[in-house]
Amino acid sequence: MECPPRRATAVVAAATVVVRAQSVWAAVEGDEAVDERKDQMALAAIVQAVPEAMVLGIAEKDSASEAWDALKEMHIGEDRVRKANMQTLKRELERMYMRDAETIGEYSLKLNTVVNKIRALGEKVEETIVVEKLLHTVLNKF
Repeated sequence: MECPPRRATAVVAAATVVVRAQSVWAAVEGDEAVDERKDQMALAAIVQAVPEAMVLGIAEKDSASEAWDALKEMHIGEDRVRKANMQTLKRELERMYMRDAETIGEYSLKLNTVVNKIRALGEKVEETIVVEKLLHTVLNKF
């Protein structure tokens, strides 16, 4: 079973689904003794679910439980970076206004670029919010 490439923020969820689908979740939890075959099946399922860039860091682990812990640590770090970037972009959007030398097209492009970056990080931004921001922040001469 091979999984398609995915964004790093969805890796833990995808790995959970793959491991549970193969009925080897007990190996990940590490609470009870699991036979070697199930442990290696769980480890293989985790490796299949992660992007190529993460495989080496996961595959070197001796057990599925260790691999799972490493995966969660990697994900938490990425999630913190994503949240920090999101806060920066939201602040930039809040403070954005049209400058005297800008045209409507230039300002609209600048506004939409920030909105698209926010959306790329997984946050929903309604079009009505974007239009309201545009209308409230353009120069009075427009």
